[in-house]
Amino acid sequence: SLPPRPSPADDTFAAQRAALTARGYLVHSDGRVPVMIELSDPPAAVVWAQTLAAPVHALELDARAAALAAARTQLARIEQAQQDVVQAVADQGGAALLYRVQRVYNGVAVEVDASQVEALRELPGVKDVHPLRPKRLANSTSVPFIGAPQVWDSTGLNVTGTGVRIGVLDSGIDYLHKDFGGSGVYPASATYTDPNWPKSAKVVGGTDLCGDAAVNEADPDPGS
Repeated sequence: SLPPRPSPADDTFAAQRAALTARGYLVHSDGRVPVMIELSDPPAAVVWAQTLAAPVHALELDARAAALAAARTQLARIEQAQQDVVQAVADQGGAALLYRVQRVYNGVAVEVDASQVEALRELPGVKDVHPLRPKRLANSTSVPFIGAPQVWDSTGLNVTGTGVRIGVLDSGIDYLHKDFGGSGVYPASATYTDPNWPKSAKVVGGTDLCGDAAVNEADPDPGS
């Protein structure tokens, strides 16, 4: 079980908050801390990959079917283990479940009192407890990692992207969205096929290769 929360006026509470903050945890003013509880069982994707790589006997299912079956079994195992952890946290009271992940990572995100963070590590099936902090997009490491500065170097390839068009093969684009230069105003219908698109210079062209469910034919409107 988790320990009761000390009063915010208690010196113990202040010490706990300071210690957690120093280790990268985000401690709210009311003493609540968002954390990711990592469970011991490997996520489903790891089991899928391991099964796929293992030799399959001739009389057994083919490799992909065996991997899929193993992943589904692992998901059920993870589901039960996570339910047990969620229940243990809920029994103490005052905790809030944020979300759960099971396929590429086995973890339960919760918000608990600062005094309860260390006790979470002692719960059965728990591998570790990690700080859960807001993430922000940044390219300070990814751009050098892919070698872009070397491509831009004027003494080398000197490729800057000037005059280059990019084609995106995706599930569609919401060209009415303001981020794409659209009006942000949507019609009442679920689809908004418009022969006069594009709506802005940010979306210069595109084709819907699938069409809508009724027609199922390609059309020159990627937002439909």
